[in-house]
Amino acid sequence: MKNIFFRLVTLAALVFCLVSCQKPPAAAETEAEPQETETPEPVEEAFKQPLGVILTEASLQELRDDGKMYWKANLSAGDTAVWKDEKMNAVRSYDNLRRDFYRVDFDGDYWVQDYAIAGPAEPAVIVADDTLLYTRPEPTAVVRTGNVSIPRYSLVALLPDEDISDDYVKITARLEGTSNPPVNDRYVKAQNVSTDINDVGAVKLVRIASAAGNPVVRAELVRNALDFARKSLFLNQAAANHNYDPVFFELELMGNLERLASEERYMVTADTVNVRETPSVAAKAVTALSQGTTVWITAKTKRTVTLTAPEGEEAPKGVWCKTGDGGWIFGAYIVPVSY
Repeated sequence: MKNIFFRLVTLAALVFCLVSCQKPPAAAETEAEPQETETPEPVEEAFKQPLGVILTEASLQELRDDGKMYWKANLSAGDTAVWKDEKMNAVRSYDNLRRDFYRVDFDGDYWVQDYAIAGPAEPAVIVADDTLLYTRPEPTAVVRTGNVSIPRYSLVALLPDEDISDDYVKITARLEGTSNPPVNDRYVKAQNVSTDINDVGAVKLVRIASAAGNPVVRAELVRNALDFARKSLFLNQAAANHNYDPVFFELELMGNLERLASEERYMVTADTVNVRETPSVAAKAVTALSQGTTVWITAKTKRTVTLTAPEGEEAPKGVWCKTGDGGWIFGAYIVPVSY
């Protein structure tokens, strides 16, 4: 009898133990304190780097052990490189002149001369006619001297400025093919500027195509430019607001290429060069072009001329070159732009 009682007690204890050790009901699980999880930062933001925007045709330079800058590649207006915010004064190897350079990452560690790059910035293009320049982001601050407007299709660098309203943006640009000085830290109406990759890409490719000597290459670049144009946010979404016909853009591109097909593009290398009425240093200077300005050459004299130079300096030699505007510039102060 005692053995039976002992077995019953043991069995009851075992059942109690099994029941008490079972998993809590589902309702109890919902009341458990939640585990804290750490939300990772977006990968894009973590690796986002500031960009430098190329303002005009320029050279990518490599700094070598002798302390000089050597040409590595050509860059076009609208190109971008990672902006390192480091400046250096160094000698250009091809002319032994000292210039200021900014450091960039362009699939490697390189330098770009200061006149040709702005940063940190974003590439953009002027998409409207009669785009006025302002000294401050307000309607009463229109520029009254020098450049008062910037042409449509100008490639510009859009600069960050948190202190202005949504109505204006801050830009820096170099006006290629003109004798106008650079546009530095000016404001324009935001509605006149596009940062859309298709707008920037179309204009950029047209510029490159217009300088291409090979007709097959030029035709391919034009087709690529038109593909960008047809996807353009500005042309397809905002054309009506600007009273602008997208088809006109294509016709204008083609006409521009035909006009430029017989001309050669050069870039000014000296600090300032006079453009004269006739091919002579005695002729009247009609304008002056600053370093980095692009100029179109339509004709050249055959005879090489040697100009006088200050004592101790090498006399410049070259031919006179006729610009697209009809003036004459001395060939020793310009170099051809190639791609």
